Amino acid sequence: MRNYLREAPIKLVFRILMSVLVFDLFYLALAVIENFLLDLSSPRFYFFSYSTIIHGLLVIIQMFFVLYCFIKWHTSYFLIEDSYITSMSGLIIKNKKLINYANIRSVNYEQGIFGRIFNYGDIAFELIGTGKNLVIRNIDNPGELVSKIEKFTGREDKNLK
Repeated sequence: MRNYLREAPIKLVFRILMSVLVFDLFYLALAVIENFLLDLSSPRFYFFSYSTIIHGLLVIIQMFFVLYCFIKWHTSYFLIEDSYITSMSGLIIKNKKLINYANIRSVNYEQGIFGRIFNYGDIAFELIGTGKNLVIRNIDNPGELVSKIEKFTGREDKNLK
């Protein structure tokens, strides 16, 4: 059995909307600077003003940022298999990490208020011998996935059934 996990799409949408908000604040600040702080009585003899060029650059930067967010979301995923978990990421430089189920001490998940509303959350694996936790952030249906992983590891709680 193979399960591919990516960050919840609602988080991608939220990240893009926040970037739009930040860039809109830059546009607003640029308009305020242009209209209230610059000398508007001087004649303009050029076709493009500096603010038009800056607006264009901000739009291009914003488009690249949105594209970066989408590519990062699309190329970063986890693969849940029968004997291990694989973390894959990267478009040009590929990163791959394998975690054997035998090295997992416990599996927990956490959901905040928005996570409960939109059904996403973080899954934390406590690893044996390393003292480290592996956290998979913003995954859809974390409770269901933790149940599947606990079945694979043989650590499912029989009292909950």
